Amino acid sequence: MEQASNLSWLEAVAWVATVVAAVVAAFALRRQSLQNRAALLHQIYERWIALAQNRNAFSTFFWTKIKDLNQKHANLKTIAAIPRIRESFCEELKSIKDDDPDIFKKYVEYVSFFELIGVYVRNRYLPICDVIDVYKGPILDIELAFRDFIDHWQDEEGVPEGLFANAIYLMKWVRFWNEHPRLYWLWTWC
Repeated sequence: MEQASNLSWLEAVAWVATVVAAVVAAFALRRQSLQNRAALLHQIYERWIALAQNRNAFSTFFWTKIKDLNQKHANLKTIAAIPRIRESFCEELKSIKDDDPDIFKKYVEYVSFFELIGVYVRNRYLPICDVIDVYKGPILDIELAFRDFIDHWQDEEGVPEGLFANAIYLMKWVRFWNEHPRLYWLWTWC
């Protein structure tokens, strides 16, 4: 009888030790995951800094065009003006593509940066909340300016569907979370 109680006591200690080891391992894995995510975000940020010239060129183009369009469509509410703004950007990008290939190349390199981030988000290397926290504004800008043009460019070049597919995926989710901030808060709370 005494041997059976010693054995059950040893089994209980073994179970406690196993649970403690599992908890410590889970914390270590979580810490390693966060460190890897931070390293990836740092590498992305270095690429972002390297694109300074392209970012500035696109930003100047975008905000100049937005200012002109806001004056042109001042009588419309923002929601009603958005289709016209998208159409105007599409037409402007078509002419830039034909008339100034160097500037167009800068814009495409800038959008390609978000294609890469879209791959990381789609494959779950990065959570969407990290990307939104850092790049929400620029993603919404390229979504407004480039989204319709990408479809036109794809049709014009005869490219099968998939041109900037990951950037479009990223644009779609950032737009969704921007339009539903309460859902975003609930989603990223845990």
